[in-house]
Amino acid sequence: MLTRAPIALLSFVAALFAAASAQTPCVQDFPTLTSDAQAKERVKTAIKNDERIITDCLEVLMRKGFLGASYILVEDYFLEKGIDVVDTVRFVSTQMKKELDGLLSLVTHKREIKIVQPVLHWAQSEAFIVLQVKFAHRFDSPGCLDVKHENIKIKPWSIFLSAYCVQAHQPMLFKLNFTLYREILPEVSYWKFESVGRLFMNLTKILPDIWPNILQNPEEVPKSQIQVWWDMKKYYPNDMDKFSQLLEEEEEKRAEEKRSKRRERKKRRQERDQDIPVENGKIEEPPSPTSESTPSEPPSPPPSETQPTPIETQTHPGEAQSPPADEESSSVEAQQTTQEEPRTEL
Repeated sequence: MLTRAPIALLSFVAALFAAASAQTPCVQDFPTLTSDAQAKERVKTAIKNDERIITDCLEVLMRKGFLGASYILVEDYFLEKGIDVVDTVRFVSTQMKKELDGLLSLVTHKREIKIVQPVLHWAQSEAFIVLQVKFAHRFDSPGCLDVKHENIKIKPWSIFLSAYCVQAHQPMLFKLNFTLYREILPEVSYWKFESVGRLFMNLTKILPDIWPNILQNPEEVPKSQIQVWWDMKKYYPNDMDKFSQLLEEEEEKRAEEKRSKRRERKKRRQERDQDIPVENGKIEEPPSPTSESTPSEPPSPPPSETQPTPIETQTHPGEAQSPPADEESSSVEAQQTTQEEPRTEL
């Protein structure tokens, strides 16, 4: 009894709604109107025939842009009968204003089309490559929902994608073009749109194998725009484990190459340092091969501006002038010679 009561109540409400709709021809007629002039004539006929008109009919006229017919309906029917339509008019007007403001912003700013490279996830098995393209400039940004004018080409050695979208009043052209690491079979590959601004691709490999990369030239897609789709590991557990091991080996190989280059640079630096002589803690630069060896000369004193004058000895009156040093030594030697000569007797 308890379960049948709600069902009976819903049936009764549905019957009342159907009866009300049958008694209000405007619900069926107004959506088919194609012009404001046609809507005016239809509203006047409904008022003249005293048809029952509900607020939904007014909402239909306003959303279709038939403002002339809406004024006639409000003035000659709702206001005259004392029916409150303030909430309906305010609600529809607010929504229409937002839409018109967005359209006005789009045409007044005259924004140029922005070229954007979408982000993508990729994973693989030995037989397939799977891609998920998100129409956004970053992984953490929402994807563009209303994508149109898409142009997608799957070729044996390349993937090309372009699509147009307007997001937040900004027109954007998404472009993706890169060369595949190895060849695929386009005739058995496919793509499809998914929800929330995403696109899915399934590429069939010619030879079963695990690729170390999807890109033949990594510079074609920046590292910030591409990531491995590790969530697909639940569908390809063994193949994704092999892929993970291959990535680790590639990373170790690149690390070893970097270490080898550092050792080579260090070795060349040591050899260069050994060729340069060192004296007193200072590195002496080797002589230039073009320079000629010249005998070292003692440095000459700097030239003086004035030559020193000899000092003259002044004598006072009554004092004998002392002979020069050479004359004095000669007189002393002469006296000694005279004293040493023997005397002869007469």
